[in-house]
Amino acid sequence: MTIFSWEDITSGTFAKKLRENGFYASAVATGGFDGLHRGHRAIIESVVAFRNAHPGTAAGAVTFRHPPKASLGTTSYSGDLSTLRLKTDTFAEWGLDFAVVIDFSDDFSKIKGKDFLSILKDSCSMQFAAAGSDFRCGYKLDTGVAEMDAYAAQNGFALLVVEDVLYEGERISSSAIRKYISDGYIAKASRLLDHPYTIDCAGAEICARNDEPRSLFIARGSLMQILPQSGAFKVSVYAADSVHFQSVLFAESQFLRLDIPPEYENLVLDRIDLTEEISGIKAKT
Repeated sequence: MTIFSWEDITSGTFAKKLRENGFYASAVATGGFDGLHRGHRAIIESVVAFRNAHPGTAAGAVTFRHPPKASLGTTSYSGDLSTLRLKTDTFAEWGLDFAVVIDFSDDFSKIKGKDFLSILKDSCSMQFAAAGSDFRCGYKLDTGVAEMDAYAAQNGFALLVVEDVLYEGERISSSAIRKYISDGYIAKASRLLDHPYTIDCAGAEICARNDEPRSLFIARGSLMQILPQSGAFKVSVYAADSVHFQSVLFAESQFLRLDIPPEYENLVLDRIDLTEEISGIKAKT
């Protein structure tokens, strides 16, 4: 899968690469796609299905490096669910050919929704678009799925609005998943995600302590993702050299404390999958 910037779209670089790779059209999923969950997968699967049914079409997603709320400094925003690395790895696993990653900025925020769609149609040869029912884009969020539908009909491409996906009667959303993770309900969050919640450890500040030689300490402030406020959790640990083992992670006030088996003293952590909370065990404060 190839990653492009918004500048690659507007400069014509994307269109050139599309042709060089034997494609003449694209099917595009639009959205924030933070913490890729069951609802997001339904959107992605629709563009992959369109690609598979229309030879010469590339399937991709247009998304953000960080959700716009994070870039705007919204006080209610509690943190990212995924990193760009995790997001694009999942896009590739789900069958996308490309992703356009936008760095949200003041200039980008001033683009009207219809202009945004026009750029995708003309610069990406977009023939099919898919979005969730609550998707909005453009200056002051001036364009929702109703406006997108009208624009698509007028400009010769198909639009699929993917309705909400429910789990046990609950609408699946990134906001709900953030809340569950923050409150320590990891098993419920994982069910909504349809996979374990992953902490990306690349670039994290990690240290050991002489007084606790069987633990690694990951500084909360070095991680961009939302984390449980407290608690103990069953985890799967992935590290360099294909190291993989099960362990327990403790969410403490300043650090995440990870239990390490004696044979793995010099780990280079890659990621940690949280699977479920452990009741009756309290982390240190």
